[in-house]
Amino acid sequence: MTEAWRTPVTNWAQGDYYERDDWNRQTGNIRYLAEAGLPVAGVLPLQEMKQVGPADIPYPDVVNPVEHNYDLVCGAIYPSGDFPPGRKMAENEPCWDDLDFNRIESACLRALPYIEKSKATRPQMSLVMGGGEIGPFI
Repeated sequence: MTEAWRTPVTNWAQGDYYERDDWNRQTGNIRYLAEAGLPVAGVLPLQEMKQVGPADIPYPDVVNPVEHNYDLVCGAIYPSGDFPPGRKMAENEPCWDDLDFNRIESACLRALPYIEKSKATRPQMSLVMGGGEIGPFI
């Protein structure tokens, strides 16, 4: 697993300042869920999410891949599609605000227990080949 889970911030308020660490946490958690959810959802073709600074955040080419990946990951993980959909940002449109930050981070936080439960209850079988056990096979 290349990304470590970082506890999401879910109490964003109007006027809160969004920093590089917030961006790294959000994009890292989306990557983590995509990787951790592989046994549940299969391989997900994530779009590249750039490493950026605060001045880069307002641009659609930076924000839209995150929204795309959010929709892809949450759509694959939530069995009933029970998550607020992402929004595609157009040029000269207001960028993310506290409602978007809370939407993304809350959905990621809700997805983690679902993935962990699915992995823990997934049937496994051991294979024996040539007389030696090689471990669980999924």
